[in-house]
Amino acid sequence: MAKELKDLTKRSENYSQWYNDLVVKADLAEQSAVRGCMVIKPYGYAIWEKMQRQLDDMFKETGHVNAYFPLLIPKSFLSREAEHVEGFAKECAVVTHYRLKNAEDGSGVVVDPAAKLEEELIIRPTSETIIWNTYKNWIQSYRDLPILCNQWANVFRWEMRTRLFLRTAEFLWQEGHTAHATREEAEEEAVRMLNVYGEFAEKYKEVIYYFLKNGYSVYVPEHRGHGYSDRIVVDGEKVHIEDYEQYVQDLHFFVKNVVELTEKRRILFCHSMGGAIGVRYLEEFPLTFDAAILSAPMLGMNTGKYPKWLAKATADFFCVIGKGTKYAAGQSGFSDKPSFETSSCISRERYMYIYNMRLRNINYQTYGGTYAWVKAGFKVIRKLRKRKNINSIKIPLIIFEAEKDDMVDNCGIEKFAKKAKTAQLVRMKDSKHEIFNAGEAVRDSYYRQIFLFLNHVYTAQERMNEENEYETKTDEARKILGTV
Repeated sequence: MAKELKDLTKRSENYSQWYNDLVVKADLAEQSAVRGCMVIKPYGYAIWEKMQRQLDDMFKETGHVNAYFPLLIPKSFLSREAEHVEGFAKECAVVTHYRLKNAEDGSGVVVDPAAKLEEELIIRPTSETIIWNTYKNWIQSYRDLPILCNQWANVFRWEMRTRLFLRTAEFLWQEGHTAHATREEAEEEAVRMLNVYGEFAEKYKEVIYYFLKNGYSVYVPEHRGHGYSDRIVVDGEKVHIEDYEQYVQDLHFFVKNVVELTEKRRILFCHSMGGAIGVRYLEEFPLTFDAAILSAPMLGMNTGKYPKWLAKATADFFCVIGKGTKYAAGQSGFSDKPSFETSSCISRERYMYIYNMRLRNINYQTYGGTYAWVKAGFKVIRKLRKRKNINSIKIPLIIFEAEKDDMVDNCGIEKFAKKAKTAQLVRMKDSKHEIFNAGEAVRDSYYRQIFLFLNHVYTAQERMNEENEYETKTDEARKILGTV
């Protein structure tokens, strides 16, 4: 039976309250007696069941089977994987005793101090450690491989600020863990499962998956002229803009009207030309984000075989004579023939997955830049690399530079990183422009450094907040004592 939703907060007035009203009034979920946890009501759980059923069938079509592993994990298991756990160590719930007893004064039950566990147990924040401890007993030789297990389960991570369905202390999820005889088989499996997720949610990206898995909400705006956003020119395959400040204002509108309404802590992740947009945003709005990750950012134009002065002069000339919307020299539209060797990927499987997705969807076929885009690129880089603009960035930055990048100018990245006081430059060997589409070892290092960086950022912030709170209380105490 359809429900009429009355008295909803207007989305344009308060996005966050509108979302909460929608979830509650639609009878999908409600807050529970346990802080940070929610009750998923029948309508809401039916949505979960439908999603689960569809994904479960897709997993099984690829040969996976379901299994279940314990909710409680020995603390020693997590200690062995300190780097893996570091990102959510402060969110772990710990079981220290195994028994209650009646209070002697009859007031209820209390923890029995004699029932202290020899080893503390962690309520599952994720299952990697206990699953792989089990797999080592299952695998005696290569004949026992591959193992293709999926687990539907709940996990628990204490959250400071919760929101129904988006971020709660306990939540339902799925995690697949496979073991293979060779690296090639493992790589093939990872890409096959990425395809499964991609079919389920068309624009699901591997990068987003890792952020979600580490407990982050993810917001992905599409720049004007890209993806499903409106096109500036008739030819949808052209990358065209008159001024990068238009991108910056678009991003600002999105952040103010969507992200800031729901998220108190905010991280900016940028890649390639998005890096130029992101840096300009940080220079104009320095207090919006807590930290930023720049992945092979376009902080210098790579003009290939053409000298920079010639590429700039040519772009300026064609714009002056009214031909700014033409493809720049060396640029062209999307080709229906794959060209992995000249691509920005090291991983062939990932390249083919992305290419086939673009081949199927005309909205993803934006490809070559126009003369106006080249002109705008030179202009924004000149602006963002001015020292006074760089000095306005106050938040921590981690900048990744790809060793074999032929899409952006690494010299520009290095010059910027040298001037930026809060920047940490990381050079990724054996990687092309798309570091997240590099080989397994490079990707592992890439994601590990990203989440270690974020953990250190927030650890430092929490320490600073504690110190500020201490100073405030101390000042208040001095004032009180001064009046006595």
